[in-house]
Parts: sequence; structure tokens; C-alpha cells
Amino acid sequence: MSNRLAATRALDRARVRYEANGYEVTIGARLPSPFEGLVADAVARRNDETILIEVRSADIRDSTGNRLARLREVVRTRAGWRVDLITFQPEKPLPKPEMRDVLRRLQEARRVSKLSPEASVMLTWSAVEGILLNLHPRRDTPRRAIPAPRELIRELTIEGVLSDAQADRLDEFAQLSHRIAHGRPSATIDQDQLEWAARFTLAASQGQVATIENMVEWFQENHDRPGSAGPPGASGAGRGTQTDRRSADIDATLRRQFAAALDRDITEAVEELASDGDSRWAARRAV
Repeated sequence: MSNRLAATRALDRARVRYEANGYEVTIGARLPSPFEGLVADAVARRNDETILIEVRSADIRDSTGNRLARLREVVRTRAGWRVDLITFQPEKPLPKPEMRDVLRRLQEARRVSKLSPEASVMLTWSAVEGILLNLHPRRDTPRRAIPAPRELIRELTIEGVLSDAQADRLDEFAQLSHRIAHGRPSATIDQDQLEWAARFTLAASQGQVATIENMVEWFQENHDRPGSAGPPGASGAGRGTQTDRRSADIDATLRRQFAAALDRDITEAVEELASDGDSRWAARRAV
């Protein structure tokens, strides 16, 4: 079931509460007669008191409601027994903001930047958060709520969607927007930071997130070592490409291709591409 994790969390919280009050809790207990072998989500016992714990979504279906009614009818005949219902809110997939809204907020942020830099920060962060939600590889996984900005950034970094440098930069920007949103004094707004956040969002909306891995992969797909034949099938008349003998400057090429790339990531990408001590590459071009 899509809400299994939410139900497990609700049951764990309930178990802690019952045990704190002196109950012995058994998870997934099979019930004796006259319950016809039903399995309760949990049973809590303390002295002569027995509680059947049922965990259900707050959106209870009729069939579930009928089962609970039958359980309650049976326990009325047993001294010291009762049914406790624990409910939880169904978890939903992460929202997927419309790309047109993300880009509209970026445009609005640029229009108000001179009039109100703080308003520009808030609009830009709204666009950033929207694109991050779109990038999340598990956005279709049900969850309790939209993750907080720092949690969202951390998840995307763990998933490899963001580089460590991007995560640090976005975290700083998220903290700035948080201070502004909550009326706290903020330092002078760094226009470079604001502009980078906008470039990052625009590039990501076009499917170009400049992580180290992405930059290295793109470079290797579009360049060969001078004098080499390149990867099998990568050049020659059959593929319609030939090697451009002009030596490519890796750093400059990456900066041209990835407008939102960070210096730290470019440096690491260049080091990886020249790890054998040879930084000479030649661009392929269509013929």
C-alpha cells in the first residue's frame, strides 16, 4: 500500500506512548476467539487491561469502518478490553511545480531586483525550490510533507543530483531567504549569489545541472584526444563527425557550456579530464 510507511510511523509513535504508560505492546498480534483469528496491528496489555490498536488512514473507507465496528462490538463482551484507533494523514507524492511558474518567478525576480532586492531573493528562491522538486528522483514516492529546504538539498546531494559545491551554495541562499521570510535582519544581499541562483534554475529547467559528473560526461562525449580515433563508433563517416584538430581548453570550454557551473566543480572536472597529465583534447564537429 502506498501509505505503508506512514502507517508504520504512526504505529511506532503509538507504541512509544503506550510503553511509556506501562503497557507491554505486541506488534501484529493474532487475536483469540471470538475474534475469528484476526490480526491486530498491535495489542497493548497492562495488568487486566487489553487494548486492540488499529492504525488506519484518516480517510477511512466503509469496509474499514465496518471492521472496526465489529471489533468494538466483540470487545464489549470482554471485561477490560477496548479498541483504540490510531489515524494518520495519507502521504502524497511531492508536488511537481509547473515549469512555466518557475520561469515566471525568475522573470518577476529580475524585474523587482532594483526596487526590492529582498523581494527578488524570495521570488528567486521560490523558483529554485520549484526546480529542485522537479529534479528529485523520488518525487513520486508518497511522503508526509514537502521537505524543508535544507532537507531537500541534502536529499538531492545524496542522490547525486547536486554536487557538494552546489549544495553549499544553495544552502546559503536558502538560509538567506529564510531570514528574510521571518523578518530577521539580513546581511547585504550578494548580487552574485542571487544571479547564480537564477542561472542555476534556468540551466536546470533546460535539463543541464552542472555537476562534476555531468560536465565530465558531456566533455568526453563531445571531444577526443588529438590524434586518437575516439571511442568506438564515435567518429568517421559512419557517424558524420570528424576530429577538430584545434586543442580544446577544458576549463574555458566547460565555462562556455555550463553557465551555472561553480569554480570548485569546474576545477575538479578539469582535474579528472586531465588525470593522466595530458590536458589536450580536440572537439568533434559534425560534417
